[in-house]
Amino acid sequence: MIQGIHCFTTKYGTISRRLPTKCFVSAAWSPEDDSSAPPLLEFDALWDTGATASVITAEVAEKLALPPEGTTEVFHAQGSTHVPIYFVNLGLPNRVEIAGIRVTQGVLKGCDVLIAMDIINMGDFAVTNRDGETIFSFQMPSINQIDFVEILEERKRKGI
Repeated sequence: MIQGIHCFTTKYGTISRRLPTKCFVSAAWSPEDDSSAPPLLEFDALWDTGATASVITAEVAEKLALPPEGTTEVFHAQGSTHVPIYFVNLGLPNRVEIAGIRVTQGVLKGCDVLIAMDIINMGDFAVTNRDGETIFSFQMPSINQIDFVEILEERKRKGI
């Protein structure tokens, strides 16, 4: 599925309360079969560690002519709703395509795609806020463990 390590970093230039990026979405298809590849369209995404499953808007589903694969109940701040389920391929800013991701349809404000913990858990996710700038970095697959206590202890041992 994933060949090698793929990563990206987004620098926002200021402290950001949101983690927006671009992403690419298509109807689900097998990457081994290039002959049937539907178009990957670019959309505005928002990364959300508080969401467990990724979401697309009805407009994304319509633009991609996605057939619903059933419905499911989703829980959100206003309660719960039964919504359509779709299967898509998702391209991240690092151009890694994740095939056959299950997403639900939802109402999103300020973005077309919500990238949730189902995707974030596939790699290493870091957000830093030094010198008045938010920097967001992601890599797949997961190859690091970040332990700020361990880093601080090492700096103390070195007298830094």
